[in-house]
Amino acid sequence: MNAPARIATVSEAWFPKLPDELERAVDAYDLPSTKDWQPLADLSAATEFEGIEVFGEHAVISDGSFVAPADVYVTLIYEPNTDDRVEFPDSYPARVFFLVTSERVTIDRIEVDTRSFYE
Repeated sequence: MNAPARIATVSEAWFPKLPDELERAVDAYDLPSTKDWQPLADLSAATEFEGIEVFGEHAVISDGSFVAPADVYVTLIYEPNTDDRVEFPDSYPARVFFLVTSERVTIDRIEVDTRSFYE
């Protein structure tokens, strides 16, 4: 059974600039070049990354890991090499898993929830 999530600010690893450092780490994380991108790539013929917004002030500790909610913004492109090219802007909720060591934030992975696309 999973341990209940608790607010990350109760952790000894928490520091006041953590949300800012998390945002910097997410900005530096090249999501489209990771295996984390695959669920989004599967949504269209040519999914384009537009950005990610992470909410570090809402980070929790779950099963010993830091986790923060985020939104990932993409453009879904269908028939990309034709005159019938169709583009749709879209966004999906995500969870950013990260580590904190000596006030340094490192992204472990980003899990994007694409279930809404299929509903």
